Amino acid sequence: MVIFGGNNSLKCFNGVHVLEATGGGKKWLWSNPKCKGEAPKPRTGHIATLLNDGSTILVHGGWDPNTEDENGDDLIFGDSFLLDTKTWTWRRGPKPRYEKSSTKNASNGGAGRVGHSAVLAPGSDGVQVLSFGGRLPENKFAGDFQSLSVSFEA
Repeated sequence: MVIFGGNNSLKCFNGVHVLEATGGGKKWLWSNPKCKGEAPKPRTGHIATLLNDGSTILVHGGWDPNTEDENGDDLIFGDSFLLDTKTWTWRRGPKPRYEKSSTKNASNGGAGRVGHSAVLAPGSDGVQVLSFGGRLPENKFAGDFQSLSVSFEA
């Protein structure tokens, strides 16, 4: 199990923690891999989805409840990052793309969100992560989908 980020009452974190079963599943071991590359800013309330290659984790969105943006609003992220768990290397991920809904009143809430959910799903360009809902800047709530498509180089 891989855990990224989180927060306490004073600050958010951007560390990576791994919990592994050892000794035939009878013992559990925590570790903190030393990651390379450009890590996401500290956050909580993001999604973290294991991609279909079985070793890359996509992190999208989230917020830092202890930090405000330049307008004095909660700092809600709309970025995404990819963590390769074979090399423990971070890199920037894809930009979220709005997926039109069949619901008449659905609108594009934008990429920035916290408390959303995600699923790995088939898409027009192969496999995609569909991110749904969540809280948006200015305390609004989304009912839309954002698609994040990742291509793997052979």
